[in-house]
Amino acid sequence: MKLLASLALIALLIVLAQQTEASVGGCAGGTLAVTVIEQIATANHFSIKDSSAYWCKALGGSQDWLVNICSTALGAMASVIQTDFDAGLTPDETARKLQLCKDDELTCSLWPKGSTFTEQAQIVHSQEVSAAANAAFMQFVEETEAIMEYVFGAMFNWSTIDGIKAFSDFPALSKHQPQMQSTGDDPWYLRPWVDEDKDLFSSFDQLRGANWRGKDCDEKNAEIYPTRSARSSKTSSPWVDHNCNGILGATSKGEDYEKLWCSSKTYQYVGLGDSATAHFSLPPAWLSGANIKPGTYASLLPIAMNEVDFPQCSLTTGYNSTLCPSLSTSLTPFNSIYNFGRSRNLCSHRQYQNLGINGASYKNYAPKLKASFKPNPATDLPAIVVLNLIGNDVCGKHTDPKDMTSPTEYKDGLMEIIAYLDSVLTPGSHVFISGLVDGTLLYDTMWNRVHPTGTTYKAFYDFLNCLNTSPCSGWMNSNPAIRAATTAHARELAQIARDVIDKQSTLGLKSITLHYTDVEKQLADIVAEFKRVGKDASRLIEATDGFHPSSTTNSLLATAFQQQLDKQGLLNEVFPVNPFNDKIAAAFTPMLNGY
Repeated sequence: MKLLASLALIALLIVLAQQTEASVGGCAGGTLAVTVIEQIATANHFSIKDSSAYWCKALGGSQDWLVNICSTALGAMASVIQTDFDAGLTPDETARKLQLCKDDELTCSLWPKGSTFTEQAQIVHSQEVSAAANAAFMQFVEETEAIMEYVFGAMFNWSTIDGIKAFSDFPALSKHQPQMQSTGDDPWYLRPWVDEDKDLFSSFDQLRGANWRGKDCDEKNAEIYPTRSARSSKTSSPWVDHNCNGILGATSKGEDYEKLWCSSKTYQYVGLGDSATAHFSLPPAWLSGANIKPGTYASLLPIAMNEVDFPQCSLTTGYNSTLCPSLSTSLTPFNSIYNFGRSRNLCSHRQYQNLGINGASYKNYAPKLKASFKPNPATDLPAIVVLNLIGNDVCGKHTDPKDMTSPTEYKDGLMEIIAYLDSVLTPGSHVFISGLVDGTLLYDTMWNRVHPTGTTYKAFYDFLNCLNTSPCSGWMNSNPAIRAATTAHARELAQIARDVIDKQSTLGLKSITLHYTDVEKQLADIVAEFKRVGKDASRLIEATDGFHPSSTTNSLLATAFQQQLDKQGLLNEVFPVNPFNDKIAAAFTPMLNGY
């Protein structure tokens, strides 16, 4: 199915397009590819030719055409890699011989001369999920491939899979056309691709669909969608689930269950921010040769269609613990802001939106937010908004604060976002604005540990910096002065957010109340507690990039957020308890279990 590669390519190009401050060059990719091939050979006692074939088979699976393309590409390089491998040359040296590195990149090395892979290098933390969860995930992958073949087959006249019409949830997708007609700076890719009624909610999980916003239960009616509060004249019947929360129908006396049991305060939970909000996560096994086997890349398509993000496991909108890529349930139970709110009020089922964007900062976020987030204050639920732009204003390829987001740019971007939210959110909404993190904890925690590729994180960080492709040169850096200067600038910017919130009474806000979340302190406390009790603090950071918070950290930050609100006396305001939860659970459990 050529569809699979096409979709993966489209989604990955979008990811790279959003990474405005960094990209992965041929030298980095080539060096990593040679590294993986040699790791597979070392771990399995293969020749380089057999190692390449093994990797291609793992990548392509049952798709022979993809296996053949991979084999052709790697086969041309196999003899050079084998010669260098036998001679003890490093993957860096081989990548240069293969002319994968430009002239100005020839001094950049991931592997010190004479270095070798270590046994420790092959250790990659596995997901702590049950066999049943793994089986469910594989079914999910198969269904995703089938559905996308159907959707895009109809759009581009590709053949469809026999039996695909058995998927009753997708009867109208053959007429769907994606919103690709946008021009200029309008980011069509941030809106659901599968959205027949154009209400910005989708019945399909990926491609900015239900993993990102509550699942649409009626793709033919734009007046039916999650986060809606008021019924319209067309949805006035109690037997219409106008907000897709699974609660509908009436008593024998004709009393509307929604009015009976959902009359108390109900919020939608909204995550705004960068890749941490979207929960960027690249499986470490994809780059660890000893861990690569048939099935390793089975999740490639759904992950690519989510821009290598896991919003369903994120701090703000996480709802599915079984698929969280880096959640260690031995360290913390699954938690998220939405999931906690839903547990206290089942009427909040599916009432979430995640507008996390990889590479977002205060310099570029507001226009994208306005194009993809359009709540209606007259008809929608009030919102609990978590604005988490916690790193990119000081991250990217720059190491000098003068080249990072300036205080003026930061404040201008923040004020534009605040003004927009006040104009579109329902009165009574709350906006929690996070400061920036102190990213020095990244280097302090990871520098002498072993990256999935087998090198140290120090070498990995410095390699990316040398190639000018690091996602955060200021913090992922072996120079302590650069790390300290980056943190000082981050704190200067965070203070601007504090000052704006402290003076919010002068802003004339009509719909929202602003609050500050000290995410720097929350993360520092989490790391300190891990170290105090002897836990492995590296589990708090994504293994592949050594940069993003892990699913474990997201759960711990959600708990810290709840504790913050409890101390401030806001817990019951932000997470109201519905006295009818038991009745809702008894009557609607099957519906409430569906996402």
